[in-house]
Amino acid sequence: MVQTLRNPADIAFDLVTVKRTGCSGVGEWYSEHSWFPGYSWKVCVCPRCKAHLGWIFEPIENTKPSQYLASSKGFYGLILEKLISEDFSDSLLIGLPKRQRY
Repeated sequence: MVQTLRNPADIAFDLVTVKRTGCSGVGEWYSEHSWFPGYSWKVCVCPRCKAHLGWIFEPIENTKPSQYLASSKGFYGLILEKLISEDFSDSLLIGLPKRQRY
């Protein structure tokens, strides 16, 4: 599911929520301005190039300062355009399977 969410600066992000990913959390946890009530957030970056890919969301009571991955109760919100470029997605052809008769 893709959700369009806006931050306090009115910047919109198309966000995909997932339970597992390869990005790593950096910086501090923040509970203010969370898109998900009851959850703190932390920036999530590519471990290789350090590009911002999205955020980790963790229940407020579960956050630990040194935590860089989501726990079993947390999740990741990834910015769709950081995962796949518009040019690449426009080049994809989706073939529909032939209808089967029963």
